[in-house]
Amino acid sequence: MMELRRRTLLQSAVVAGAVSSVGGWPLRSPAAAAAPGAREAAVRDAGLVWRSLPEDWRTAPLLGNGTLTAHVHRSADGRGLSFAFSDGRGRWHQVVGSLDLVLAGTPTDLRWDLDLWDGELTGNLTTTRGSVQLGVLAERTRGAVLVSVATSAGEDAAGWVDGTGGELCWRERRTGTHRLVAVAGTPEDRDAVLATDLDELVAEHRRWWHDFHGRGFTSVPDKTVQRFHLAQLYLAASTTRRGHRADGRTHELLTRTDHADLGLAVGRSDAPVPLPGVGSKGGRAQNLVVARDIPAAWSAWQHLGDDELLRESVRPALRRAVAYYRQHLVEGADGMLHLPVTHSPAYADVADSTHDLALLRWATRRLLQADEHLQLTDPRHAEWADLLERLVRYHTGASGVLVGAGTPLHTSHPHPSHLVWLHPLAEGDAVVSRDVAVRSLAHWTAMREAWQGHSHVSAASMSALIGDPHEARDHLRSFLTGGVAADTEVLANTLYRSGRAADQEVGAAASGALLDMLVRADGAQVALFPAAPGDWRDASVASLRLPGGLVVDADRADGCTRWVRVRGGTGRPVLLRHSIPGALRVHDGRGRPVPVRHPGRGVVELHPRDGAEVVVAARDFHGDPEPRDVPADGDGHRWGLPDRTRTASA
Repeated sequence: MMELRRRTLLQSAVVAGAVSSVGGWPLRSPAAAAAPGAREAAVRDAGLVWRSLPEDWRTAPLLGNGTLTAHVHRSADGRGLSFAFSDGRGRWHQVVGSLDLVLAGTPTDLRWDLDLWDGELTGNLTTTRGSVQLGVLAERTRGAVLVSVATSAGEDAAGWVDGTGGELCWRERRTGTHRLVAVAGTPEDRDAVLATDLDELVAEHRRWWHDFHGRGFTSVPDKTVQRFHLAQLYLAASTTRRGHRADGRTHELLTRTDHADLGLAVGRSDAPVPLPGVGSKGGRAQNLVVARDIPAAWSAWQHLGDDELLRESVRPALRRAVAYYRQHLVEGADGMLHLPVTHSPAYADVADSTHDLALLRWATRRLLQADEHLQLTDPRHAEWADLLERLVRYHTGASGVLVGAGTPLHTSHPHPSHLVWLHPLAEGDAVVSRDVAVRSLAHWTAMREAWQGHSHVSAASMSALIGDPHEARDHLRSFLTGGVAADTEVLANTLYRSGRAADQEVGAAASGALLDMLVRADGAQVALFPAAPGDWRDASVASLRLPGGLVVDADRADGCTRWVRVRGGTGRPVLLRHSIPGALRVHDGRGRPVPVRHPGRGVVELHPRDGAEVVVAARDFHGDPEPRDVPADGDGHRWGLPDRTRTASA
């Protein structure tokens, strides 16, 4: 991946948030400038820059509002700009319509900036005949994409061509040399947007983005990682539907925040059903737990506490999946319940497939937890408890956990499906010893010939979960800067490409790997900076939503945690592994002391409740417990496209 020269932070005239009444959006008023806070400064620093014209979706700026997504690049004939639109769900490569701006001259110079804080693309394109000032945003009120164009005299003949043959719903409004184009799903939405006061609409759009970024924050010294993470939050919000929650506070919800979609996924009955006993001869249908997206729905319930989702969708799906696999289990001579031959994904047909056993064990455990939480008494409770107790343990050998009975992983593989118990299920401690987990991961990572980019993402999370922070950091860096691997790569616009398709979930998983290094929680325990590498001496997180309704802020300086703030919760005890050395001060939001238990070194027991706030800090810390953008350990990589001519001649 090309290294880009560092751009200075936007100066006051660019950072300003108010729209100028002179010349129209995207011009802004320098008088409105103010010193940016830590969150704003970090998010603006993560903005993408273009100094050469992108050719297609792989390098283009990306904008969206959950209804429409748009990317801007050179038109197919090379004479202008193409605004390509997809359906708003993150399938950036699947274009459903386009609108081309045909220019009078040939493009010669470009300066575009995608400001993640405001959610806007702004800049200038110079041609052999003049210049075009551009502004693009995807507003959320009616789901329209707005394009602002102001041309110089030499480009006043530039005009629009509908690449869909008239099927795209768009209209242009002109005021002097300023043109405003609205693209929407319906004529009513399109016309309503054009009839709205532009300053008002842009201000509302920016408020939405500022609120979104204000609800979550992560800063680390490696600015390559930090910028990528913030860009993934931007992409996640850009593909979240209007009226639904866009939540960047925790990695499990980066791409799956729509509870209606989750409910439909876990409740679907049309998914192909794998048949234990025949393996791949009966097809290669996904395990029901995965096919119905039950882990994502469970995570949504854990983090947001939606008991209706648990009761009406997640629990019934868990019950069906457990019942289906339970009927195929066979009691062996050892008294344990064994699974007949199934297909371990993309690898082999095996009995006691670790992949399927792990998902069944996870689903059974979660079903029992759901009934306990909902205070339900199911007649099959004893059967499920017996299943959990007698389900055969994973087969192991010198290399750690095997793919299945008698089948070790004997060749490089990009998908560690036999390690699903470690990640993403994060149940390593409950099912295997740490030694076995370490050997299992080491065996897979030692064979990388067939790895793809996303393999490093999985390895980063797994390394963090077994407490190997430096391996986690190195895998994350390899993912971001490793170039093309088996026809996969991280693109200039931070999308992950697999073949000819974009896969936004891989980028979200990379953000998840970063958060696995900084916070670990299961509802009863919270650990701060459990896998922060030694060279990340400073780190800061804020408003991270964790299981059990907890929201956590924390700060690390010079290799030690300085303070932790916990908000929310249900009143149930939480063990906070704070890693603060020495004596502590524990107080509420008003500074009043809070009595706590100290069950072990570096651990306090809290009983946080909704609306309450508890701060645990080093006794010698006297500052304000506020998030900060921690110092960089170097320039880091900046996404976008450099000036290719200058790069080539440099």
